[in-house]
Amino acid sequence: MPKGQRGRSTLLGPKEMIEFLSKAFGLGEGKMKTDMNMIYWKAGKFWLGKLKEHPEIMTQGRTLKELEENIRDAYVMMVMDDVPEQHREKAIAI
Repeated sequence: MPKGQRGRSTLLGPKEMIEFLSKAFGLGEGKMKTDMNMIYWKAGKFWLGKLKEHPEIMTQGRTLKELEENIRDAYVMMVMDDVPEQHREKAIAI
């Protein structure tokens, strides 16, 4: 650990968080993967999709490939049940 960093938490950017979660949940290369069914459709310029097994996980992409990548990322983030003890919470309007 670099000098002066002891005991400090590091905030990860979106890409780093996805990479970390993918490794933590065994979704990297050579790891066991879970097959799920994606329901998808075209809406204007975007493809929309959600997981049949987890309909609360929904996302979009400009291409089918991007949609698949985004839905994998959304799944990894949604199943993260290992929230650190030191976390923040904020109410937002939906």
